[in-house]
Amino acid sequence: MLTNARAIRLLAPDKAAMGLPVRLEAVITYFDMGATTFVQDDTGGTFYQGLPRHPDWRCGLRVLIEGKSFSGLYVPGIKATKVHVIGPGALPAPLPITADVLASGRYHYQWIELEGIGRSVTVTGENTSVLRLASGSSPVEVRIDELPAGHLDLVDARLRIQGLAAGFINDRRQLVLPHLKVRGFRDVAILDAPPDPAQLPLVSVDDQLRFPPNGASGRRVKVRGVVISDQPHEPIFLRAGGRGLLVESRRSEAFEPGDLIEVLGFPEMGTFRAFLADATTTRVGNEPAPTPHRVTAQNLLTGIRDADLVELEGELAASFAGTEGVVLTIQAGETAFRVRCPSGPRPQWTQGSRLSVSGICRIADTVMAARSYRVQPVSFDLWARSPEDIRLLRSPTWWTPRRLTAAVAALVSATVAALIWVFLLRRRIREQTAIIRSQLAREIVLDERQRIAREVHDTLEQELVGLALRLDAAASVADPRLVALLEAARHLVDRIHAELRILVWDLREQEDGPRDLGEMLARSTQELQTSPTTQLDLTVTGTPWPLAAPVEHNLLRIAQETITNALKHAEPCMIQIQLSYDPEAVSLRIQDDGRGFETDGPAAVKLGHFGLIGVRERARKMGAQLELSSELGQGTTIKVTVPRARQLLGGTEHGGREGDASANRDHNPGGG
Repeated sequence: MLTNARAIRLLAPDKAAMGLPVRLEAVITYFDMGATTFVQDDTGGTFYQGLPRHPDWRCGLRVLIEGKSFSGLYVPGIKATKVHVIGPGALPAPLPITADVLASGRYHYQWIELEGIGRSVTVTGENTSVLRLASGSSPVEVRIDELPAGHLDLVDARLRIQGLAAGFINDRRQLVLPHLKVRGFRDVAILDAPPDPAQLPLVSVDDQLRFPPNGASGRRVKVRGVVISDQPHEPIFLRAGGRGLLVESRRSEAFEPGDLIEVLGFPEMGTFRAFLADATTTRVGNEPAPTPHRVTAQNLLTGIRDADLVELEGELAASFAGTEGVVLTIQAGETAFRVRCPSGPRPQWTQGSRLSVSGICRIADTVMAARSYRVQPVSFDLWARSPEDIRLLRSPTWWTPRRLTAAVAALVSATVAALIWVFLLRRRIREQTAIIRSQLAREIVLDERQRIAREVHDTLEQELVGLALRLDAAASVADPRLVALLEAARHLVDRIHAELRILVWDLREQEDGPRDLGEMLARSTQELQTSPTTQLDLTVTGTPWPLAAPVEHNLLRIAQETITNALKHAEPCMIQIQLSYDPEAVSLRIQDDGRGFETDGPAAVKLGHFGLIGVRERARKMGAQLELSSELGQGTTIKVTVPRARQLLGGTEHGGREGDASANRDHNPGGG
């Protein structure tokens, strides 16, 4: 059972929301306009809701409250089920606090007492008013459930006020706007009457909030100056003694530039300079409208013209429309500042325009100077009074930074494109030149090969035919003892003739047009199948892909050379030819089961045997890998592997067939 206000106030919100039982005896301190009643006992203040109050109840009545706890918005309270009147009582003695203590929330919903200087009194409703009280570091609102009497003069008077500490709460249970709730002006005591405004001396703008040897009074001061700007819903700006002054006033009268007015207000500190708040104003004369001071951006950054009317030039860097008009960004030398224009049509100035701007200088931001106590302005804004305060001096040149950047970018792009085109054209020319040279060299070689083939056919081959006829004739009339020699000679001539015809066919073979290495090997195998005791077996595996002409030619010649030598010298029963296409390489493997030879013996030293010189030369020209393995009585295996990357580059330099002659020269019919 909770029996005192302190126990309720100490509950955490989640604990208070559990509905703990409450039986509290306390004194009513304040009724709000709704159904909330505030009470206080010897330990602190709280409140209850849930039951309507009796119309005869008054503050100071002692009651017994029964109910359950709940979290409340800021301080835990009571959901009342019963309220019993115990009898008349007395309000608790008010606790003297300051405005800063009030803002801490420590004494929220308790009866307190506050002293300060009355700043203003404003009627807010049919039976409500607000008194602004300067107490401590900031003014405090005193919300009074009564209209002020006409004879009360509370402004600039020293007051003592008793009331309920209260305030507005946000959604995070935080105190946003602390204030005092007061039943009526009977709770406001005047400790020191306000001085007679007519007797107050005039002070200068620079005398506001300076160091006072006897301490600051917090009272009003009187200033007289000429109006330089008075816009609706904005402060009044004066010029007095050559300095500007901002005045916040609750006035109904509007002034024009040049009006001489007298101001009674309370000094407060702004961003950089003091201003007058809660001021009253009176027109006392009229003078010519003040003219703006012509200044530079660096001069304004000293702060000497804060709140004064100035004029300076700059170039328009950017502009955008805001809720209160158009905001311009002006660049003056190395300093950029903003100009707030009055509401209306957006000016049609373009970026880079040279403008002259008149307006009220407002220091926007400051910084503490290093190793000193001085405050230094770092930025400022200008508040133009009307569209006429901004004048166009010079339109921007056509070559704006954006256009110049675009032109330079286009020129660079065109230059890069031209360089790329020249590079590609030169590479294409080199490729075409290489193709032309290759074709020309191929034609030259082909013409020369055909010429040699014609010469061989017309001379040496015809001579061999004639020699064969003579040997046939001699054998028909020769002595039987010479017939065997003549037949051997004739057999040798036939073999030479056959080899010569192969040479002529090789010289006349064309490289033009697509060819299939598998079909060429099949045809060559059929032509070489001359021995009834030897079987030739050709196998093609993988997916064929195009081969360079030199690669096809050299692989075909290696196969012919290897098969021919095996037939002549190895006496095999089976010769297996395998052509394999892999994604990365093509390989030719020829294996026989003939006599074989010792790869480290004398036969291997004589590189001319089996045409090995020609085979090796062809493999080297193709950049191929040559593998040779043989043993006596175990046959011989030759494998040639050509990487695909090599053959795509051409496989061999042009003239790869020049190895044919060496191969034919190295081919030794009588070799081992």
